[in-house]
Amino acid sequence: MLIETIFLLLLVIIMAGLIMGKRGVRTAYIWMLLTFISFIAWLILILIPYEKAAPLILGNWFVYGDSNVNLRFVFNSQTWILAISLLGFNLSFLLTNIARLNIKIDLKNWIFQLALTMFSFLAVLAGDLWTVVLIWTLLDILDIAYHHIHNKERISYFKKARIKFLASMLLIWNISVLSNTVVNPILNGVVTISNSTLFLSALLHSGVFPFEKETKLYSKNDSSKLLDLSFKVTNFIVSFALIYSLPAPDLSFFLEIFLTIILHVVIIFSFIQWVVRTNLENSLNYFLLGEAGLFSLIYLSGGSNYLIYMLAILPLSVMWLGLFSHSGKGLMVFPIIGSLFISGLPLSLNTIGPRAFMGSGFLLNQLLTLTAQILFLLGFINHALQKKEELEFLEKWYQAIYLIGLFVPLITIFRIVSRSFTSFAVEIKFWWVGVLVVALTLLGIVFLKRNNNFGIIIESRLNREIVFIWKVFTLDWLFELAQLLKVQTKSVVNGISKLLEGEGGILWAIVLLLLVFSVLR
Repeated sequence: MLIETIFLLLLVIIMAGLIMGKRGVRTAYIWMLLTFISFIAWLILILIPYEKAAPLILGNWFVYGDSNVNLRFVFNSQTWILAISLLGFNLSFLLTNIARLNIKIDLKNWIFQLALTMFSFLAVLAGDLWTVVLIWTLLDILDIAYHHIHNKERISYFKKARIKFLASMLLIWNISVLSNTVVNPILNGVVTISNSTLFLSALLHSGVFPFEKETKLYSKNDSSKLLDLSFKVTNFIVSFALIYSLPAPDLSFFLEIFLTIILHVVIIFSFIQWVVRTNLENSLNYFLLGEAGLFSLIYLSGGSNYLIYMLAILPLSVMWLGLFSHSGKGLMVFPIIGSLFISGLPLSLNTIGPRAFMGSGFLLNQLLTLTAQILFLLGFINHALQKKEELEFLEKWYQAIYLIGLFVPLITIFRIVSRSFTSFAVEIKFWWVGVLVVALTLLGIVFLKRNNNFGIIIESRLNREIVFIWKVFTLDWLFELAQLLKVQTKSVVNGISKLLEGEGGILWAIVLLLLVFSVLR
């Protein structure tokens, strides 16, 4: 009943929030209810072992061919990590929002955040591909509704929506292929068929493409800014959660070398942009592109099982940076603790060895993953050190609740680490690698602080000298090509349409049909 309980708790508070808002209940009371129930859902997952959770199976959802399709939601050691990460961020989002109150828009944003958490919670627990398709569709509809209501960059977003739709179609096509060999293909290790289209579906649905070099910047920190980040990162998480059980694909040596070189370039330059850019909104686009490249490299190297810990870092550290909007005396202890938890040191979330991918096949892959880890940590600290609003201007109990909200992700990370602990010998096996990462990161921080203009110079050079990379990933060329084909074929289509609608149209239709059949044969 664990899955059903958490889902119903989230659903009930969404409905309660909507009803209370319609009836004019004070926003403060609604916030208290939403936060309290979110705390209960997070606490349940913290305290109750996932091994006691029975799978949730919705039988005979629809008929596919000769078989009935069931929807399955399963807790295991991997899905639990992602679920508790998402619930932890949701609770932290609501608690810290007390420092950024905007009564006119907050209730609407809270409801969207809770709905996003509910559907993403189900998405990471999806036990088969049909369930993934359904939850992806629900998340896409929620995302479209959010952008429509907020009137946010509709044109650019609907380009992303087309790519996501293509990803879902690829996933459905993959299901039809797999159905020829297995009935109701199951994820999570039950069936691990290497099929690159599954990975391609996850990559396209992640929202990385079309890549956006610049996004709308907000004049101040509020829940709308955080909700934008939440939609973007959560969609990335639930998309790549699809591939954590997939083995490495069978590629030729030269194709693997070619892809590896491209991925190395994308990863390095994307993570450098993550470090040198000063605002979180724009640097996050480059970070997710770099993560997508790193995940691709890990997938090609056969280390997809390590992706779970890397995905868990996103809501608990990267999205946490958006929550850390106010600072004051002694508050820098929070990013310091957070940095230690994601540093690769022993007992961190991505401890080198048991929980962090070191690369395989090529020594260069290992060096690249360590470089990416250093740049990620450097960028995290650099963004945490950016100028914040003063916490002292808030009332005392506002300050207390805000601090509790900042602490929730750290508790969540600690619980994941304690639950994933193997043995002390394994945890400290590669301690020197974690120490090396931290030492080089600290040197990088000192260098950036002493050379204030270095980041600006590097950013301008990257945008000027490797602009072709960003142009390729924006996919503008693809949409322009599609528009060109539409224009070129419009006259032909119109001519055929007039021919079929005129005298003897039925005869011409029969001739055209016979021609198509002959070509197919």
